[in-house]
Amino acid sequence: MRIFRKKVPAQSTVLSFGELFQLTDNWDFAVGLREILANECDGNGQPTNMGHVKRVLFLCMMIEDAGQADMIFNFFDEFPAYIDEVVDALFEIGAPKSAELIRDAVALLPADGVSITYAEYPREWDLISEIDAKFADYPDGRMRDLCRKYAEAHKGDFL
Repeated sequence: MRIFRKKVPAQSTVLSFGELFQLTDNWDFAVGLREILANECDGNGQPTNMGHVKRVLFLCMMIEDAGQADMIFNFFDEFPAYIDEVVDALFEIGAPKSAELIRDAVALLPADGVSITYAEYPREWDLISEIDAKFADYPDGRMRDLCRKYAEAHKGDFL
């Protein structure tokens, strides 16, 4: 169950990276980082033009969102070009258990695409659903904490 500690005002403005790194709370940092990175996506919501460090963080945040909000399938459908890269990104931020879970899920996808239905692939659907549940339990710790640590280690790429 996801518990939100405080609401982000509807009229919130996007922070600069300098302001972002001054935040002390990792929840606030994660919300601000997500807003900044979302604004750097191309017109299709893809991280095409982001540098490596920003793309790593963006992909990790998007797979977390998918795993928490619905299912990791949503990430596979929304970011098909980044399916393999998100596994590497999770390893890079220090989330090896999460990376292995996503790698296992990707291995279950059909070779001809990422979209699967229960009717066509019931066994794979059930296995990916189990993986999704394990991923949603944060096997490496809170994603916001891992992302903050990674961002702080690569602060020079932002400022």
